[in-house]
Amino acid sequence: MKRNRKKEYRILLIVTLVLLVIGIVMYFSASFGLFAKNPHRFYLSLIKHIGLGAFGGLFLMHLISKYFSINIFERYAYFFYIVSILLTLLVFIPELGFSHGGASRWVTFGFITFQPVEFLKIGVLFALSSWLARYSKKIREWKWFVFYFLLLLPVAIVLLIQPDTSSTVLIFMVAWILALSRRAKVSHLITVALFGIVALIALIMYRPYIRNRIDVYFHPEHDPLGAGFQIRQSKVAIGSGKVFGVGLGKSGHKFGSYLPEASSDSIFAIYANEGGFIWSTFLIILYLVFLFFGIRIAKNAKSLFAQNLALGLTLLIVIQSFLNIATISGLVPLSGFPLIFMSGGGTALLISLLEVGILLAIAKRS
Repeated sequence: MKRNRKKEYRILLIVTLVLLVIGIVMYFSASFGLFAKNPHRFYLSLIKHIGLGAFGGLFLMHLISKYFSINIFERYAYFFYIVSILLTLLVFIPELGFSHGGASRWVTFGFITFQPVEFLKIGVLFALSSWLARYSKKIREWKWFVFYFLLLLPVAIVLLIQPDTSSTVLIFMVAWILALSRRAKVSHLITVALFGIVALIALIMYRPYIRNRIDVYFHPEHDPLGAGFQIRQSKVAIGSGKVFGVGLGKSGHKFGSYLPEASSDSIFAIYANEGGFIWSTFLIILYLVFLFFGIRIAKNAKSLFAQNLALGLTLLIVIQSFLNIATISGLVPLSGFPLIFMSGGGTALLISLLEVGILLAIAKRS
């Protein structure tokens, strides 16, 4: 068991470091378009992404994996949950929050700008993991099953006001899978899933920007220079990479206005263009290995809380990454999910490495 524990810890750490190195190289490559426009902004973004995100995140990951006790997270799970909701509410304060693209999702403190929803996702996982650890034997009862999902109600309200439908759906997906892992009744899970689908359809009908994304997904040719521009250009970049890619740093899609958000949301399109099918497949395999060993760590964890938390963090990282790849490839409608360890954003990268640090801490103490 001790050998297995060390193996899981070591492989997860290696996979994370490989993904991080690939991410830094690709971020540097994808940001050349920004350098051509504004060199000052280019250097500033590199400092944030590599200095704060990569090195700061690695330091935090090491600190948590080596010195933090999982019992602390369990003891203060609901405190973290409440603090994360309050932090997310800062986006509505004019002096701190600011809007972009019609959504209020960012908070700025001078040099640092971040999305509080990244902290909220972890806070919610703490609360859900703690609740499931305490009431796992009762979750098969309808009353307790409803109480479990009621924990998500304040989160959904805060996120949908911003609006951030994508993160709301992601959190519900992870919560649903966690309930499934604790053997909740299939009939209850189906009922909640159907309710979620109906709620999502209602949101699509009520919010024009979601309807627009759905329309673009099915008919990208209707508005090729407007709403359908990003997905069409992403497909062109991915397809033109062919099998072996055009070569590292040689993609022309990151320059000018060929591909919006080349170093953040659309970074996989640049990666596929420069690395081709071979390197794209390698990246997907890395995320699958991360998923496999994350589940192994969850399975072998000491406590129910640690099991729930490890599984939730693994799903959070992998589902977001696969949804980003799927949206940029045109397999599902566009969303704002980042490609974990690769998309631009210093604080987002730091938080992702923090999540890995918690996973490693659980693996070390299995």
